[in-house]
Amino acid sequence: MAASSSAESAAAAAAGGERVPFWVLLNGVSKAKNVGNIMRSACAFGAKALVVVGKGHVATFGSKGTNKHVEVIRFEALEAAIEHFHALGARILGVEITSDALSVADEPFDGPTVLMMGNEGHGLTDKQKAVCDGFVYIPHFGNGTASLNVSVAAGVVMHRFASWARYTEHKREEGADKFLVEKGPDPATRPRTEAELALREERRARREAKAAEAAAQGSSSSSSSAAAEATA
Repeated sequence: MAASSSAESAAAAAAGGERVPFWVLLNGVSKAKNVGNIMRSACAFGAKALVVVGKGHVATFGSKGTNKHVEVIRFEALEAAIEHFHALGARILGVEITSDALSVADEPFDGPTVLMMGNEGHGLTDKQKAVCDGFVYIPHFGNGTASLNVSVAAGVVMHRFASWARYTEHKREEGADKFLVEKGPDPATRPRTEAELALREERRARREAKAAEAAAQGSSSSSSSAAAEATA
């Protein structure tokens, strides 16, 4: 789709009271502070959700309470995440300085989009790049750094997308020199994806297996002690 018609579609959606959604996908971002800062920016710029691939705990140090406002969608495998969002009609855009990446200054967006962020050290892996439908990069105007911190880069691209999609600016709090913070929804009541339910069931099964193993070891130790006392 041409840039002009894409922008017109975003404007039409905004005029109709709808938002062209975007998600931020993390698969390999390892530092808790970066995840927390990305979550904070996702909240500020209206991301539909933060998508996390992998089994580990999602540490959100630095999110400043925005974890109550940002939905976190979990997938065990990258392929499952990509399949899910392609089924929703979303485009996967890798944020990476590849030779064919388009500048975010030109706002090369087109409809629902997943923004995939790479690892702090090496960026997107070849596997991650292979599932992307395109790439965007942030132009530099100074010559002293090869790239931006992943949380900074995520914030820049999210802001560009929200501006392109013409999101309505949130209300500012009078006399406080900041934006109004509203009470967030209860994360416990939101519907879960099939992948999240499967991951939850897998964790429950592991906990039960570990508890059963500990109980069996305890029983075995008690039996051995009793036998030793009987032969003493």
